[in-house]
Amino acid sequence: MLKAERLATEHHYYSLLPSIHHNMLSLKKLDFSINRRGEQASELINDYKRVVHEAIEYNALYYLPMYVSTMADCAINANMADSVKPEIERFLKMKLPKTKIITQDIFRLHCLAILAYTNKDYENAFNYLDREKDSILASKDLSNRLSNLINNNHTRCQMLWNLGKDKDGLQLIKENLRLGQEADNHLLMCDAYNNLSLYYKDHNEEQLSRHYELLYYQEKNYIEEQNRLADAGKTQFLFEIEQLNREAEMMGIRDHAKSRILWIVCMFTVILICTLLMLYQKYRQVKEKNNQLFDKVQKLLTETEEKKALMAQPVNIPSEQQDDKPKYQRNYICETEKSELLHRIFMVMESSADVYSSDFSLPRLAILTDALPNYVSQVINEKYHCNFNTMLNEYRIREACRRINDQEHYGNQTLDSIAEGVGIRSRSTFVAAFKKFTGMTPSAYQKLAKTKV
Repeated sequence: MLKAERLATEHHYYSLLPSIHHNMLSLKKLDFSINRRGEQASELINDYKRVVHEAIEYNALYYLPMYVSTMADCAINANMADSVKPEIERFLKMKLPKTKIITQDIFRLHCLAILAYTNKDYENAFNYLDREKDSILASKDLSNRLSNLINNNHTRCQMLWNLGKDKDGLQLIKENLRLGQEADNHLLMCDAYNNLSLYYKDHNEEQLSRHYELLYYQEKNYIEEQNRLADAGKTQFLFEIEQLNREAEMMGIRDHAKSRILWIVCMFTVILICTLLMLYQKYRQVKEKNNQLFDKVQKLLTETEEKKALMAQPVNIPSEQQDDKPKYQRNYICETEKSELLHRIFMVMESSADVYSSDFSLPRLAILTDALPNYVSQVINEKYHCNFNTMLNEYRIREACRRINDQEHYGNQTLDSIAEGVGIRSRSTFVAAFKKFTGMTPSAYQKLAKTKV
């Protein structure tokens, strides 16, 4: 889109600029919504106002109703509707080119509702929204019906909230959530969960707020992992190509300039498609690899339980191999003593809750096994083929995997809570140790556990 902006400016096709800038702002608005950047709402509103003025200045009026409606929505969401009142009034007084597109009438009703709201004519504001909703339901444009209904509900909700009718607004957000779930639209669900979380937080219902905040972050992670933002960028980019081609034909661009623009656009399209195919292939490979790693971890956990049952058997030391020296007090320990100490270490690591304390250390393990720390360290290195910290992290990560698998008892806990529960306070340490032990991130493992276990 930056290339399209540069080409339109270089060749003086200024009437294309509003459409290009509006597409850019759509991506920016999507980013603000997903990442909760509400504090930058005034910046976004000012950007939309510039697009509206730009469309009027260059007589690019075909999509002006959409530009004004989107600007007004951003303003009403930020409770700044008065700041765009002059633009709305100017738009409503303009005579636009005649068109059979019913969507333009929907946008006009939307703007009339917001203008009535800024004038404190609340009854007419909601009447206009009712008429807009009727027009949406009567429209044959099924592709935009859902987004228009969601937008109508959201605007109505913001007005109700601003008027102190919080419960009425809450029902509209829940309706938007239902519409998003029925359409399996994760962007709409993410926005609804965000609004529900903020609503309950404002009303001091912390438990519900945290519940919907968790669902919001889950949807956000899903969107990022599935490259939904990349898909949205692709949609906007292809839409921009279509716009450039249609406007170029209408304005009679010279053959040489037209061929050059089309060549550049095609190159970018090919690059974009190749990139998306590569990302999709990589996603499939990562998904398949994670499934294999998850199955491998489950098998390892099962084998560990079997090994635990065997290791739990007491070690009998033949009497002829014992001597008169105090246990573990000589300069060396024999193989039988090593086996006994290994058994004691195993039993402590498998059964003691101290292992999942952040203060657990080699000296503490030595006390619990009634041995000297250097002997404990020696046996761990020889029998486990690693140092104490590595062994401890493996036990903790194994326990973390068990807890993530146990959706009944730990399904509502966050990964940070599970990490702290097994004795790892640092998130970075937990992620690094988890990846080293399982080959995948904790979030990827948790996602698979919810569907497989």
